[in-house]
Amino acid sequence: MTHSVAITAIMPIYNGRRHCVESIASVLSQSVPPAELILVDDGSTDDSVQVAAAAVAELQARDGISTTVRFLEQSNAGQSAARNAAAAVAEGEFLAFIDQDDLWAPHHLEVLAAQFAGHPEVGWVYSDFDEIDGDGMLVTQRFIAHAELQHPKRALDEILEGDLMILPSASLLRATAFAESGGFDPALCGYEDDDLFIRMFRHGWSSAFVPEALTRFRIHGTSASASVRFQRSRVLFLDNLIASVPDSPRMNRYWVRTLVQSRLMQSMMAEYSTALVVHDLEGAALLADTATQISARFQPSSPQRRAQLWLMRRPAVMRQFLAVYERMPSVLRPRINKGLSLRNPGDRLGR
Repeated sequence: MTHSVAITAIMPIYNGRRHCVESIASVLSQSVPPAELILVDDGSTDDSVQVAAAAVAELQARDGISTTVRFLEQSNAGQSAARNAAAAVAEGEFLAFIDQDDLWAPHHLEVLAAQFAGHPEVGWVYSDFDEIDGDGMLVTQRFIAHAELQHPKRALDEILEGDLMILPSASLLRATAFAESGGFDPALCGYEDDDLFIRMFRHGWSSAFVPEALTRFRIHGTSASASVRFQRSRVLFLDNLIASVPDSPRMNRYWVRTLVQSRLMQSMMAEYSTALVVHDLEGAALLADTATQISARFQPSSPQRRAQLWLMRRPAVMRQFLAVYERMPSVLRPRINKGLSLRNPGDRLGR
C-alpha cells in the first residue's frame, strides 16, 4: 500500500477508551494512508492510551501498515492544546485532525488531498459529514446538504452570519496555513474550529469543499450545566472577533454586532429553552449568565432586553412565565425572544 508522505494525522485522546480504537483503525486503513499518525494523550485518567497502543500494534502486525505512529503526552490542557502540540512536531505538509470518536471513510484523505493539486492558494479542504450517535448508528446523512448550508464560504459576512459547520475531523489543512494563522486557540473549548477557520480566511487562504460525506461525526447529548468551560469559550470567541474584526462605520459594516451577536443569542435561547424543558435549571442559569455577558458587550441594552435577561437569570420563574405566556392569546403576549419556548427542541449539535 502506498502512503502519502505529505500527511500527518493527529488525534487527541482523553478518556476515549470506548471509541478510539475504531477511530484509529479508520485512519490506518485509508486508501492513501498518512505518513504518520500522532496520538496525543491529553492527561487521560483511564487506560485509553494503553488500549490505543495495543490496537496500533495489532493493526500494524496484522495488516502490515507502514504509517509511523507516535505518542505524545501532556497534562490535561484540552483538545486545542493537544492538536497544537502535535502540529508543532508534525513532519507532514498537510495536517489531518480527527477526534477520538469520529470515523473517516476509507478514501477520506485521498479525496481531500487531491483538491490541493495545482492550488497553492488553498489552505484547507473539507467535506460534508454524516452524524452518528454514541452507538455508531446513523442520525443524519450529509448534514451540510440536509441543512441546506451554502459552502464553500467566499465572503466575510457569509463566514460570520452562522456557525461554519466545518469540522476539523472532516478537514485537511496545509501545515503552513495552519502555522501562519496561529493554530487552535487553547483558551477555547467550543468554537475553536470556527475561530481557526475565520483566521485562516482573514489571512488570505482559500478553501475547497467536497460535497461527499467523508467523515462520520459522533454526537453526544450533554446537559448545559456540564458545559461551564464551553460557555466561557463562547464569550471568549466573541471577544476574539470583536478584537480581530473591527467595525467599519464608513462602510456601514458592523460585523460582530450585526452578524455574530444575534446568532449566538439565538443559539443560547434555544439551548436555554431546552434546559427549561428538561428541568436543568442550573444549566439554564449558566446560559442566562452567558447571555448577559454577551449582551453587555453591545450597550446600550433596551429595557425589554434587560427585563428578559432578569427573568432568564431566574429560570424557575421564567419557566412559570413561559407556561402562562404560551397559553395567552397572541394579541396579548408581550414581545420576547422568539427562541424562548417550552416547546423549543434546541440546537441540533449543541453549538
